[in-house]
Amino acid sequence: MKPLSEQLSRPSVDDIGEPLPLEPIFSGCGPTLEGWEAIRPRILSRWRQVIGAPSFGDYEQTAEVLERFEAPCFRGTLYSQPTGPEHQQQVLLMEPLEPADGPR
Repeated sequence: MKPLSEQLSRPSVDDIGEPLPLEPIFSGCGPTLEGWEAIRPRILSRWRQVIGAPSFGDYEQTAEVLERFEAPCFRGTLYSQPTGPEHQQQVLLMEPLEPADGPR
């Protein structure tokens, strides 16, 4: 039997298609706000062609608190967070009990 990390690190499909060509975002010049505003619509259009749109509409996105607890170094809050109309993920928010020694 393969180690769990190896099992989970492999895609579940054999053929994910040909790689899409990559190109520089700012070709020939340094990045500027004006340059970004000019190319942003084209990038968004291409991105939407690749990933498409979800098959569902709006849904309730409010996270539900499942549990609150304290550990030696942090205060934990476990949430159930909707990721679609019929799916949720569990999220653990860990807030330190003591101030950080340096920047995060």
